[in-house]
Amino acid sequence: MSIDVTHVSPFASVTALRIPSAQVPESARTSAVAIALATVLLAGAPSTLSAQAGHEHHGAHAGLAEASIVLTDLARAQIDSARAVINRFDTPAKAIAAGYRAVLGDVPLQGVHYVNRAVLSAAKFEITRPTMLLFSPVGDTVALIGAAYGYHVPQAAPDPEGFDGDADAWHEHPMLARAGQRLTMVHLWVTDPPDGPFAHDNATLPFLARGMKVPPAEWLAGRELRNLA
Repeated sequence: MSIDVTHVSPFASVTALRIPSAQVPESARTSAVAIALATVLLAGAPSTLSAQAGHEHHGAHAGLAEASIVLTDLARAQIDSARAVINRFDTPAKAIAAGYRAVLGDVPLQGVHYVNRAVLSAAKFEITRPTMLLFSPVGDTVALIGAAYGYHVPQAAPDPEGFDGDADAWHEHPMLARAGQRLTMVHLWVTDPPDGPFAHDNATLPFLARGMKVPPAEWLAGRELRNLA
């Protein structure tokens, strides 16, 4: 089910969705995302929903190995280039004008996903063409907080080359995978969260939404972010 953003605000359920994540099993969060994203990510192609729930993490973030994340000089330059493009779509209205559509409400620690179906269908990694833009409440406004690159690839195929080095944290959404394929994705945040620019979740969002000072990074890293958010 897609949301008509001209009539229904994707942020209408912010309060209801921002329940303490320590009380929400990872599988439940994944299922909520899966149900809302399925129409856009699986539309227009024969597909089946995998029985396997949850996420599969790759790269330096697998196993919460934050201390090992190292960005190469080229990766930093690529991030700067990506953010320069992403920041052009700094409002939901600009994102919609560029072909992105909100597909679910405010996901805890990730915000609202606006998906560009044309970019998704192209299935080609381009740093300056993210598949999704992420927005979240920040104080009294709605702000662009990041982007995501997501692609359907054959089961045996590697993740897209992506950003330079091995710091980009590609993860899979098995419940959304098309038959014989897997859906692999990486986030890029506009401002680095404690776990780095490619972190799966952004622990600062619940604090920014309420206009609160963000706690020290060491309080929010790894598993602790899900307890504090």
